[in-house]
Amino acid sequence: MRSARYNICPLLIPSLLALCGLDTIGKYQPATQLGTNADLDVADLALVVLSFMGQRGPAGLLLQELRLHFKDNSQQLHNLACYSLECGTLITLTSVPISEQNYQRYENAIDQWIQLRDSYKHTQITPHNITACIAIHQSLLDCAEEAKYPLALHIRTMLQQATSSPKQWRSIWQDYMKKQLDAGRYANYQQVALLWTTLFPEKRDLQLLADHILAHYHGSQAPNERYSQRFLSSLSLNLRYLRDLIDLTDLTDLTDLTDLRYLRYLTDLRDLTDLTDLTDLRYLRYLTLKEDTAQQAIIALSSQRSAPDIDLLTILMGRLLQLQENNETGPAVEAEVQKLANAALASLTSRNIDTQIREAVLDVLRYLPVRTENEVQFVWQVVNGTTESSIHEACAYALQCARPEDDKAWEALKLGETSQVQVIREAVK
Repeated sequence: MRSARYNICPLLIPSLLALCGLDTIGKYQPATQLGTNADLDVADLALVVLSFMGQRGPAGLLLQELRLHFKDNSQQLHNLACYSLECGTLITLTSVPISEQNYQRYENAIDQWIQLRDSYKHTQITPHNITACIAIHQSLLDCAEEAKYPLALHIRTMLQQATSSPKQWRSIWQDYMKKQLDAGRYANYQQVALLWTTLFPEKRDLQLLADHILAHYHGSQAPNERYSQRFLSSLSLNLRYLRDLIDLTDLTDLTDLTDLRYLRYLTDLRDLTDLTDLTDLRYLRYLTLKEDTAQQAIIALSSQRSAPDIDLLTILMGRLLQLQENNETGPAVEAEVQKLANAALASLTSRNIDTQIREAVLDVLRYLPVRTENEVQFVWQVVNGTTESSIHEACAYALQCARPEDDKAWEALKLGETSQVQVIREAVK
């Protein structure tokens, strides 16, 4: 699509804008004949396509707008530099360019930022620091080929809102993002929440964000309740990715597009400057993937026997991974683990279960903790309670990642050598 002789983007953009609930961009308006789209997977896919259209798509159109905007509003570029220095994060509105020449210019600008970041004092920002940072931002705008769409739209709006009170930019930006979370627009929910974690990583600020998201999650106001579930599901998938990266040192999951749940990561990852941002969500996960969050998911799943929600199942998986990341053990934890697994297994009783939901259930089993004697014995209970090969394979994956903490756990694990299920014997071996 980027290099084809015929530009198909104008045919697609109006419909895609409508499918993900985004506003007019440039000359393109959302198609009105599609009505309201309630399928979040469709919205995610539409946003992925829009984000990867390149210079022919919204990202290219938005870049042109941004260049004109900062040319006419140089003070806002000055403020953007000040805000970047204050929070120690280069708040850039542009994506990494593709062409070799522009990429080299981009790399030089980033190198300049790293040198500046490591040399100035956050408590004593000088005019020289600001001038240097403005030059870096201008260089990024000059060498860019695309803007970060739709993220840059929010940054531009927040810059405009803080123009009259630049010293209060933090509170102004946070108030704006809270309103975006409350506005009931799915395309903005995850973008704004992730932007918050990047700009305001301090614990007190992440607590404000977590409280806001959990208020939606535990509330009953549609559609924000649904959007908060999707965001917590994304945090769970993020934790799964990090776990796989540690256990398998394998990046293939990043390109595995067989599961719609992971496609939305394409746009999130593209907006990150490096992979370290994947670990910056740790404290937010700690604040949100709690026991009462999982309990709420179990309650909701119990009323959805005929059509279990994939995001709720993914939250159960996230809670299991969170328990392991926190290194939580003991009888209460073991009881919770069994409760989470049994709630997921109950979803398999539905006759209408599709492949995606089945995979979400199996993910819960794949990430069962196998650390203590009781945890190992629970895995044997699951294995021996079914003849379904997919469940056996999921449990085998959990066993391959086992981390027995004492001799009793090792002895319990050794019992698997005599299992009647071959995949279990091989995993234990």
